[in-house]
Parts: sequence; structure tokens; C-alpha cells
Amino acid sequence: MASTSKKRKSTEKEQKKNVQKGEAGCVVLNVGGTKYMTSEDTLKDLNLGDDEPLVTDREGNIFIDRDGVLFRYILSYLRSNKEELHLPDEFLEHDALEAEAKFFGLTQMAQGVIYKKKNVRKAKAGCVVLNVGGTKYMTSEDTLKDLNLSDEELRVTDREGNIFIDRDGTHFRFILNYLRSNKEELHLPEDFLEYNALEAEAKFFGLTRMAKSVIDKKVWENEYCFKTQLLGKLDTLPK
Repeated sequence: MASTSKKRKSTEKEQKKNVQKGEAGCVVLNVGGTKYMTSEDTLKDLNLGDDEPLVTDREGNIFIDRDGVLFRYILSYLRSNKEELHLPDEFLEHDALEAEAKFFGLTQMAQGVIYKKKNVRKAKAGCVVLNVGGTKYMTSEDTLKDLNLSDEELRVTDREGNIFIDRDGTHFRFILNYLRSNKEELHLPEDFLEYNALEAEAKFFGLTRMAKSVIDKKVWENEYCFKTQLLGKLDTLPK
């Protein structure tokens, strides 16, 4: 009995050595329920643990209890002789893939994943989607640099991952256009009447110069209306 047990363990170790040494042949892996077919040579640098027996599924395929979807990138990396790491543009699971790479002893791949994650962040730095009171705006981080928002406020997101700001979405249009002009121009529609509300929004976002411009436009509008009404009344007086 003891002899049979030793023989089985010896056979399992031999099988594992055969896989890691890259002997000619085809291997089917079952990784978390997803099956992959590859060569033993491709798997020679995969750390499957020398001291643990190989586990097989019902069909006799080597079973690895890891993320089957992410293993696709592990395998592609190995097929390139550990020289190329290709991830889709929309790939977001960098942390999970880094963990998988480390598990399989692919430290260089793990570093590559970290590097790509940093590059993705840099690429995304150019574009920001804001959800302001239910109204969505797309702009750049550079445009928003003077917007008074704390890191804690910027961490609040909607279901789609957009930064959520619980303010008036309609008035934010004028806030954003003001920022896009490098805080030099404030354009409002001729029939605009909500000066007090817009002034409050400007103050909330720390745009004191804009708030003053809103007040100035309100004063000018009131004076213009008063003069227009006065002239209208004068025209009705008998000459």
C-alpha cells in the first residue's frame, strides 16, 4: 500500500517535470472551468508548485483553480516567450491580472501589468465625464483644475463610474464654459434671469471672479431694463 502511494506521488512529480521541462506534446488545461490547449514547451516557465500534486478534472485535464478568463493573458504572454504583454484598450482588471501573474511566478509580467495600468491612468487623465445633478458633461482634467472640489468629493461616482456632483446640472453649463475660456469670458443667454442661482453655483465651486461677473451682469441688466422702461414712459408723455 505504502509502495503504491509512493509510486503515485513519483508519477505525479514526473508528470509535472515533464510539463515544466517542455517535452514535446499537447496539454489541455482547465483553469477555473475555462479550457485551454497549449504545448508543454509554452508552460515550461509556469510555476505550478513543485511540492503539490497535479489535480485533474473528470476528463483528465490538468485543473488549476484560478481565474479562467484572465489566464488567457497569462498564456499569450508565455507564447511570446515572455516578451510581449498585450491587453485590450478597454481592459480594467489590472490589479487582478497582476495577482494572477504573481501567483504563476511571472514577476516580469506582473511589473508589465503595473506599467500598463499607469499608462492607462495617464491616457484617461485627458478626459473626464461628470454627472452634475443628472446632466452629463465631458471635459478635460485641465479644464477642471480650478474647480474647487475636494478629493473626497471627486471619489463619489454614479453607477457608470462617472464623477457625481450633486449640484444644478443646467447652470453647470455656464460654469464649464467659463472654465473653458480660462476664466476670462462669461456668456449668458439674452433671456437669462437666474442670476442669483448662478452666483450661488459659482461661489460653491470657488469661482469668486465668476460670481462677481454674474452680479455685474445682473446689475447691468437691471439698469438696462430700468432705462428702457423709463424711456418708454417718456415717449408716452405729451410733448
